[in-house]
Amino acid sequence: MVSTTGRVWSLLTIAIAIATAIATATATATAEAPPADAEVVRRCVGADGAVSWQSAACDDGAREVAVRVVVAATATPAMASEPRAMRTAPVRRGVAIRRPATDAARARCAAARREADARRERDWNRLGFRERSQLDAGVARACAR
Repeated sequence: MVSTTGRVWSLLTIAIAIATAIATATATATAEAPPADAEVVRRCVGADGAVSWQSAACDDGAREVAVRVVVAATATPAMASEPRAMRTAPVRRGVAIRRPATDAARARCAAARREADARRERDWNRLGFRERSQLDAGVARACAR
């Protein structure tokens, strides 16, 4: 006889597998092709719980948890501004920014935001908390003048 806990665990496992399959199918159907010089990096979780980031498809018995398109650091500004389906939006927190009063100040503020966003997108896997905070502080300074 199977216990109630065993049944619940089985149903939960099946529900997670179905949700993952639907999310993968939806992402595959709606994803744009990455730029020519981009590489797809996958986060895989093995059956033993080990996490790995790799450019190849996940091994048998491992499940794909995340997919990230990485563009080379030498990408042109036009490529950096193109929308990507798997891109996460940059997060701006903790700094209240006053709206600049003049067109020049607005342009300076917008340029600082673009530069910070481009750096976050380019170096997403190398930036630590301190570097991200410095980017936010630089934007706050440019927008507060």
